[in-house]
Amino acid sequence: MNPATKRILIIFSVALNIGFIIMAAYHSFQGPVSKHDRRWEELMAVVRKLELPESKQSQAKAAMARFRDQLTGINQQIDQAREDVMVFLAQAGPLDKSRLHQLLEVTNDLYWKKQMMFESHAIEMVQVLGDRDGARFFRSLVELKKSKHHGHG
Repeated sequence: MNPATKRILIIFSVALNIGFIIMAAYHSFQGPVSKHDRRWEELMAVVRKLELPESKQSQAKAAMARFRDQLTGINQQIDQAREDVMVFLAQAGPLDKSRLHQLLEVTNDLYWKKQMMFESHAIEMVQVLGDRDGARFFRSLVELKKSKHHGHG
């Protein structure tokens, strides 16, 4: 290999390493973005893509923020109920089937409540956005889900 080619490869290698260092520093200072935050940003991008009047956009974002908070709360309750079932099952001794049934009913009731929350939220979004833009919003969510499923395996 001639000296000019070696110099070019060394310069390229140094530049590449500097790029990696810069990106690592950028990501370490910025902190990791949670899945929850990434999902929220994707939803905000869907709303922006609809090119709604500012008032509708603000109402939609506020409704989505309320739903996100409600969803976080119900998911925490579901996690706790599932943990309660597992702790109960981990106890030594004969299984109390009626108690197990009661604990599982709590979980089922929370899942039902979550479904009803989603239904209310979907209705609110269509009321805020109108039939046409509401359909566009949910169609965009379906497309986003499909693209993520097909794009990331």
